[in-house]
Amino acid sequence: MIDLYRLRGVNHSRMVYFPYNPTKWTPNPYDRESLKTELQDSLSVFRAFVLVGPRRVGKTSLLRYLEEFGKKKGVLTGYVNFQESWERSPSTEALVEYYTTSILDSFLAGGGFKKALKYGFWRKIEWLKDNISSIKVDIIKDFVGITLDWRAGKEKAETIVRTALDFPESLASDLGRRAVVLIDEFQELRLFKQAIPNIYGLLRSKWSEHDKTSYIVSGSAIGMLRSLITSENSPFKEFFIDRKVNPFDVDTSKEFVSEIFDSTGIHYDNNTVESISEKSGGIPKWLVRLTYDLHMMCRIKKLKRLDGGLVNKVWNELYSFRSGTYVGTDFQRDIERIGQGNTLVEGRLKTILTAMSRSNKSTPKDLLSYAQEKHVRIAKNVLFGYLDRLMAHGIASRHEGGNYTIIDPVLKEWLKRSV
Repeated sequence: MIDLYRLRGVNHSRMVYFPYNPTKWTPNPYDRESLKTELQDSLSVFRAFVLVGPRRVGKTSLLRYLEEFGKKKGVLTGYVNFQESWERSPSTEALVEYYTTSILDSFLAGGGFKKALKYGFWRKIEWLKDNISSIKVDIIKDFVGITLDWRAGKEKAETIVRTALDFPESLASDLGRRAVVLIDEFQELRLFKQAIPNIYGLLRSKWSEHDKTSYIVSGSAIGMLRSLITSENSPFKEFFIDRKVNPFDVDTSKEFVSEIFDSTGIHYDNNTVESISEKSGGIPKWLVRLTYDLHMMCRIKKLKRLDGGLVNKVWNELYSFRSGTYVGTDFQRDIERIGQGNTLVEGRLKTILTAMSRSNKSTPKDLLSYAQEKHVRIAKNVLFGYLDRLMAHGIASRHEGGNYTIIDPVLKEWLKRSV
């Protein structure tokens, strides 16, 4: 979701713009005005926000929005993704390298590389090297590479992480600027607890000492984040300003679709708009995907009006493996993330979700019956453990009466079709 994306539209006598590119993050996400305004406060005074919501509802777009807005206001901004760090290498070394490199590159880019080096960044790079003897910093053209040689240094992992966490505040203080660090998939920090058992307490203590740097974190593992910020024994209890990011409501979804097609010169009726809104479930990723694909279909076929048949055709393409937006790719990525490489667990999670897709609400008994029907052995106590995982990662939700549903309607439809 989405830089301006230039396309030749239905009216070939002029160029029109499809305002959202579904392959990129947007610097200005649709709607969310009150939340965007609130997040902007972190650019002038210390704030610690946590954005919680299911996958694909636009949390990363909000972080990217704040990153771009901050740069325009002269604020040092840095974006990191803990899931990306873990996928690169599940080690403390990789976390420190990724965090410091991402922060440093972002800060340098925001200040102008050569100008930033001239006015203090180089001194801070030397400070980093002085404080972590096992660190190596290379500058090649406009890229800063940071690596750690643990054999060459004598520091403990916690000491190095502590120094790295102070880096943004030290840079901001040295330059007399505000800074904001944006962290995506914050819950994945738990994966580093084996190497650094006190990682949560370490972050809380360091961040509480900083007055020039704000921290905005987000994550789709709803259950994990909720526990992290509300549990009585959590270091982060009452630390974050908690904000939930929901799918768009029906009216907002319809307004989005109408504005898009009005701006691109495509005619439509209310039934078509309602159909797109309903199929997407108000989830921004799918809403953008459907409207973009419909726009492209009209462009290719030189159509000036949308109808239900065209909407259904594009909708069905989302579930075709020949499509570049094949829904199954997203689903497989989610399952691998939750199963953490255990194929047995991944198989059982798929079975449970497939069973859940067969009705609007499923009881544990329904899920166990389906698993038995498919010759998949899952004990009742194990089932509840899997359901907790799916809820914690924002894939499923539990309702009154002990019924479970899949949050993403597009994922649910794909599972129904893939049986």
